[in-house]
Amino acid sequence: MNDKPETKELQSAVFAKIEAAKLTPRARWYFQSRECLVWFLWLLSVFLGALAVAVSLSAVSYQSHALYEITHDSYWLYVLAVLPYLWLLVFLVMGGLGIYHLRHTRRGYRYPLWLICASSLIFSLAGGAFLHLVGAGFGLDKTLGEKVPMYASQMEYERARWQVPNEGRLIGRMPQPRNEDSASIVWFVDADNNDWQIDISELMLEDQELLNRGQTVRLIGQLVMAEERLFHSCAVMPFVYEHNYTMAELREIRSSILRRLYSKNPKQSEEKELGEDTVCANLPLLKRLKPVY
Repeated sequence: MNDKPETKELQSAVFAKIEAAKLTPRARWYFQSRECLVWFLWLLSVFLGALAVAVSLSAVSYQSHALYEITHDSYWLYVLAVLPYLWLLVFLVMGGLGIYHLRHTRRGYRYPLWLICASSLIFSLAGGAFLHLVGAGFGLDKTLGEKVPMYASQMEYERARWQVPNEGRLIGRMPQPRNEDSASIVWFVDADNNDWQIDISELMLEDQELLNRGQTVRLIGQLVMAEERLFHSCAVMPFVYEHNYTMAELREIRSSILRRLYSKNPKQSEEKELGEDTVCANLPLLKRLKPVY
C-alpha cells in the first residue's frame, strides 16, 4: 500500500528538522546514566530533608522542656523565637526538589502528583525521625555551630537567651571548686568570659553541688551591682545543650528544677527556712513558674 501524500510530507518535515538540528542517536548507557543521576538527586534531596527534620525535632524536643517562663512573657512568644526556621526552610526546599526529581524518573509521570509528594515527604520524615533518635540531629547542629562561622546553633541561641544578667539570667561556670563551706560568695565566669561574684547564700545544697562541679550552668537570680558584677543566685540549672538527652531525661531535668524551686520547705545550706524577706522569696522570675510536686 502506498503512503498517503500527507504522511510523506510529515515524514519529510520530520527528517528535515532532524538534519537541521543535527540530532544523532544516543547510546543506551546515556539514558541509563541519566536515570541513575535523577534517582541519586532524589535520594540526596530526601537525605538532606531528613537531616533537616532531625535537627528540627532535636530543637523542638529540647525547647519544649525548657524554662520558657523565665525567658519569655508567654509560651507562644517563646515558640516563635525558638523555631528552627532555617531547617524548616531546608526541609521544604529539599522536599520540593525530591518531588521534582522523582517526577522526572523514567516512570515518574505515571503516578499522581499527590503520591509523589507524599512518598518524598514521608521518606524524609521517617528518615529524620530515625536520625533524631540516634542523636544525629543534635550532633549536626552542634558541629555546624562549632565549625561554620555563619551558622548559629541551638546551643548558641540558648546561651544568648541566658546571658542577660539585667533580667536575672546568667550562664557560665565556676572555674575552681568551692573550698570553704562557709563562703557565701564564689567566683563565676560567664559565657562572655567575664568574672562575676555570685552570692550563693540562698542556694539549696543540690544547687551548690551542681555549681561546684565546674560545668556550664544557668543561674536564676538578681543583679545586685552591675559595676562590681555581683549577682545573687536563687537557682542553678544544668546547661542541657552540651549533651544529647532523651525527652524523658529532659522532662525529669525540668521537673527536678521546678521541685527544687517550689519545695514546700526550701532550705539554705545552713538548714534555715527561707524567709519572706529574702531576695529569692520576692524574685519576680520565680513567680512565673508553676510548682511541680
